[in-house]
Amino acid sequence: MRVPSQNSFSCTLLVLILLVFMTIPMVQVNGLTNFTKRRAITINNLGPALTDYQILLKVNYDSDMQADFDDLRFTDSDGITVLSYWIMEKTDSAVAYVWVKVPSIPGSGSKTIYMYYGNPSVSSTSDGEETFDFFDDFGADNALNTDKWDEAKTGATIDWSSSEYVEVSGSGGQDWIIKTKQSNPVDFIAEFKLNIISFSGASRKFVFQTYDETDNIIDYPINWGTYDWGAGPDGDLLTGVRWFKVILRSDGWSVYSRTSLDSPWEPWRSGGWTEDLLKPALRHYTGSPTIPGTLTERWYYYFHRKYAPTEPTVSIGPEETYTGIGQTEIDEKDEADTKVTITASQEGFTTITKLSSNPNGPPPAGFIPLKYIRIETTATISKAIIKIYYTDQELMNAGILPETLRIYRAVGNYWEPLPTTFGSDVDGKYCQTVVASLSDFSLMGSTTSPVGGEMQLPNPLAVIKIILLKNLGALLIGILSIVAAIMFLKRYRE
Repeated sequence: MRVPSQNSFSCTLLVLILLVFMTIPMVQVNGLTNFTKRRAITINNLGPALTDYQILLKVNYDSDMQADFDDLRFTDSDGITVLSYWIMEKTDSAVAYVWVKVPSIPGSGSKTIYMYYGNPSVSSTSDGEETFDFFDDFGADNALNTDKWDEAKTGATIDWSSSEYVEVSGSGGQDWIIKTKQSNPVDFIAEFKLNIISFSGASRKFVFQTYDETDNIIDYPINWGTYDWGAGPDGDLLTGVRWFKVILRSDGWSVYSRTSLDSPWEPWRSGGWTEDLLKPALRHYTGSPTIPGTLTERWYYYFHRKYAPTEPTVSIGPEETYTGIGQTEIDEKDEADTKVTITASQEGFTTITKLSSNPNGPPPAGFIPLKYIRIETTATISKAIIKIYYTDQELMNAGILPETLRIYRAVGNYWEPLPTTFGSDVDGKYCQTVVASLSDFSLMGSTTSPVGGEMQLPNPLAVIKIILLKNLGALLIGILSIVAAIMFLKRYRE
């Protein structure tokens, strides 16, 4: 009897291992742990490539989030690199406005990043310092941060007691001017939130002014209020909250304002200059003892962000659910009338989307589509139990008889009927099917009862044929693995 050498045995074993692993796709899920949900954020940029650019997102509350949005996290397109972000404003259990710093956005193209949530045990990592080129949250300070600002004039009453803002008040020349300590290269945007509480008298203004690197005043992009009863370039003050955006470029400046974060920016005023370095400043002005005025205002936050000639647009995609190894139930009943229970051998994320139109070929003759559902996953699955919910009212509106309902799957350019069962739970009535792969699905029915009162099931041979064709590659590899094992055993016995 000839015994194979150790090298021959090792080579054969290596071939078997490689054949097995060729059937297992490698999926890298994310660099965050215990976050059960995510959404893709698509950034469309019509302008040049951007580096470390800050984008603003309006994040509507989802029941899978912490009520205070503490579990929001963001990653780059690899799903691993964690990005800096700052929650600018929020209303718990309603909405959050979030700035995210994106390392790179291609020119004339698009970029995808991810927003993660669904972790009830983490605290917020919102950080304006890491997100912007210059940042000060006045409400988080107990005094002026002299590492960031120089006081060019003092005299006003400064109240730091609020956790949201610093309140500045004074009269008759009791002013306050703070300017950035460092000079800033032009082509940036300064944004801040201001609240005019009250004012009176002949002279009272809020001013945004700029200095050059030698501390000479260059211009007054915002000159809002009156002096000796005469209105400045921006008219008289108005009480209430207002956001300002000041674009500072080498050839000039442009100011925009709005009174809510959901309102569009409105042009304020613009001007020209030739500058390369600037020190922006905020100024509280109340005239003089002989031409006095009174003013009380609140400054909330102030930051500098990158400039782009055309602001990129952003869109937030559908919710994706973390799908772990083993069995995971994904409930999108509220958003997509669907629940799916997936059995997976490798983790990933699964998306269930209710489509507004037919994504495939025409429906089978005599059948009316009730709804279209797209189910996608990056996990490696072996089984998925799909429940598509419906109501009696939906059937009545479409004229569909309930006994004719059937789930179909998009295959090529036609709809393949799937074995369908009926059921109900606390969420309502549903049709259910079991599949080994995911695709586009449709719940369809007919206005007439089938012959014999029963639905015609698909031809078993046709179903087997489809399964074999879809899994031909894996089947061939399996056969090769078996043949290699038989040859090895045969050689060993010889």
